[in-house]
Amino acid sequence: PEDAMPSRFFRSIRASAAPSFDLFDNHARHADAELTRTLRVLEGEALSERLKQGAARQPNAAAGSFWGGVAGFTSFVAHAGGAPYQVYTLPLKPDPKVFAGTATIFFAVVNTVKLVPYFALGQFDTTNLAASAVLMPLAPLATVAGVWIVKRMSANVFYPFMNLMLALVSVKLVWDGAMGIWG
Repeated sequence: PEDAMPSRFFRSIRASAAPSFDLFDNHARHADAELTRTLRVLEGEALSERLKQGAARQPNAAAGSFWGGVAGFTSFVAHAGGAPYQVYTLPLKPDPKVFAGTATIFFAVVNTVKLVPYFALGQFDTTNLAASAVLMPLAPLATVAGVWIVKRMSANVFYPFMNLMLALVSVKLVWDGAMGIWG
């Protein structure tokens, strides 16, 4: 049923992101720019493939677990979890409010899980905390603006817009990765 879609949608991806941190935590200290660039090229290529879409797909636990894990890992290593998240979620075509709400919850959980490993890796230095403090006042404004936009945007406008944004992100990720590897 249609009203069960949001919970099935979220359940299919939520549990897979956290284990990816455990899997790669020991390697995080050695993760270098080369790995980040390679991940960005691979993400960009996967996103480009997903732009060929038809009817909405049904949530799939295996695919959700895979892409949720990739989103968790790339979020941890390269702050690039949004791209694999969208590879899985955009073809499902949930209501735009469900899409935005699920993304918010998913990344709130992913970012909370990242706190302990980031602390252990020394990522909470004065430079990062100062940048966070400067940007923090913008978060409520961006949230209110995003809610206002999503509430007023129909699925007929939302999904073409999201696919355009996804295409732009794909090009940027492939470009950054390619320039880092071969440039």
